[in-house]
Amino acid sequence: MTIKINVPDIGNKEMEVIEVLIKEGDIIKHKQPLLIAEGDKTSIEVPSPTNGTVEAIKVTIGDKIKTGSLIMTLKEINPLSSPKRTNSNNSKVTTDNSYTGSELLNTYSTPKLKRLANKFDIKLASIKGSGNKGRVLESDIQCYIKSKLKQANETLTNKLSSNMFGNIKEITIKRTQKLLGKALHKSWLTIPHVTQFDEADVTDLERFRIKQNIKLNNKTIKHKVTLLSFLIKVVSKVLKEMPLFNSSIAEDNDKIIYKEYVNIGIAVNTGKELLVPVIRNVDKKDIIELSYDLLEVSNKAKLGKLRNEDFQGGSFTISNLGNIGGSYFTPIVNYPEVAILGVSKTYIKPIWNGNKFIARLIIPISLSYDHRIINGAEGASFIRMLNYIISDIRYLLA
Repeated sequence: MTIKINVPDIGNKEMEVIEVLIKEGDIIKHKQPLLIAEGDKTSIEVPSPTNGTVEAIKVTIGDKIKTGSLIMTLKEINPLSSPKRTNSNNSKVTTDNSYTGSELLNTYSTPKLKRLANKFDIKLASIKGSGNKGRVLESDIQCYIKSKLKQANETLTNKLSSNMFGNIKEITIKRTQKLLGKALHKSWLTIPHVTQFDEADVTDLERFRIKQNIKLNNKTIKHKVTLLSFLIKVVSKVLKEMPLFNSSIAEDNDKIIYKEYVNIGIAVNTGKELLVPVIRNVDKKDIIELSYDLLEVSNKAKLGKLRNEDFQGGSFTISNLGNIGGSYFTPIVNYPEVAILGVSKTYIKPIWNGNKFIARLIIPISLSYDHRIINGAEGASFIRMLNYIISDIRYLLA
């Protein structure tokens, strides 16, 4: 009995025949692959529905086929018998040695994969396929390439370690540095950063700070009020006026979480590593209390006595490079916060007052923020308000 073999249901898509796995006269088995067709994103193999002898093949490589297309006819033989096939010399081949298509499928690849393999000079036979019947997939080639790159990197590392270019020294990255690096990496990948730069005139503030320290010294208070103490207090004032900068984005990205507390993280350089402990309830503390908290967290950081809870609960961060130097920089937002203020070293700048140039003490500031919820106008408003308050600390009482 002659059986027509049609393409099974492959949806509405049209595919191209890229391999014909049998020829006329072959004796084939049930479920043996007959041909392979390729579409835009996938490839399929059409299996035989029964045992039989190939009578006529109705398609060739390059033909377009779809659901229901006639691809060949078979002369059915007893499904229970042991089918034989004729090789190219017309000699009989037993079932045990007969071709089932699996040999080809083990190294089969689509033209796209062949081009990819050729591009990287890869022999497909050397790759173990993870697809159906050992077929090599694109992901297999990608894994193979990654494996080879890893081996190359390890080889290079070994060469470097063997003093190929000179002596080297390896130092294990500290756990705290790894955690901070992981958090910064996540922030940089997650948050679209924008940084705005400006200058703040702290001349009058610095004069007031010096006078305050003289008064405190007369009262035998050992710690001094620093410029950073005032900056922390000024930032807390601005955050109360512009609460969007004291918020975070919910994990589902559908909500903004406004925080009614003001906890500010302060980047502390211990000389060995950078830590960001948090000072809590900044808006409820005066300058003296804040200066004491700053001294305490700084000493704990340098002595390695900070606890896990000392790093938690921050709603905004200040990164102060004033004691190191430099001018402007781009601080990375401390995820899941939405903004961070970078503060650089003060310097004297001549400012025209309408009649003459006068020397003023200027501090460079850099504000980075999450552009998903904070726009440029809001960033500029934050800096402008910060400048107003810094230039005249009486605004702190408003």
